[in-house]
Amino acid sequence: MSTVSTEMSTETPDPPDSRNQKRSLVHQHFTFSEKDKKYQCNHCPKLLAKEKQSGTGNLLKHLRSQHPKTLTSDEKQQKPATIGPLPAAFKNMKKLQDDFHRFLVEFIVKTDQPFSIVEADSFLKLINCNRTTPISVPKRDTIKRKLQDKFESEKLQLIEVLKRAPGKISLVVDCWTTRNGHCFHGILA
Repeated sequence: MSTVSTEMSTETPDPPDSRNQKRSLVHQHFTFSEKDKKYQCNHCPKLLAKEKQSGTGNLLKHLRSQHPKTLTSDEKQQKPATIGPLPAAFKNMKKLQDDFHRFLVEFIVKTDQPFSIVEADSFLKLINCNRTTPISVPKRDTIKRKLQDKFESEKLQLIEVLKRAPGKISLVVDCWTTRNGHCFHGILA
C-alpha cells in the first residue's frame, strides 16, 4: 500500500496562470493541481502544499533529497528561493552589529581612547542620540578581546607579507619626545 504524504510548505511557487512565468527548472518535475492547490511530484506520490507568496525552495529540497539522479547539473546548482523577510532582517542586524563593533574598535585605536570609554555615560548618550531603540555597546573586556584578535590577524598578515618580500629588509627605529611632552615611536622598513 502506498502512502501519500502532505508537507506544508512556505516556499512553493504560485500555480500556473497568465501572470506568472515559471523561471525555476524544478517545475519540470512537478504537476500542479488546481483542485487540491498542491504540487504532485512526477517521480513519486509525494504532494507538496501550495501557499500564497511562496517560492520553489521546498520543491528543490524534495528533488535533491528524494530524487538526486533526476536533477540536471543546472538544477543541482540552482539556489532555493531567497530567505524570508524575518531571517533576512536578523542576518542584516548581525552584520550591522559586527560592523558597529569593528568601527568602534577602529575608533578606539585611531583616537587613542581607553577601553573604558564604552562604559562612560556621556559616550552611551552620544551613541544613542536620536535613536528610538538603543544600540547595544560591548563592554570594555569585549573591546579588548576584539582588539587582541585584530592584532593577531594583522600580525599574521604582516608575517606573510615579510616572508614573500624578496631579499633582506632593513629596519630603522627612532623614538623622540616633542616639546609639549608627546612621545613618538617610529619604525621604518
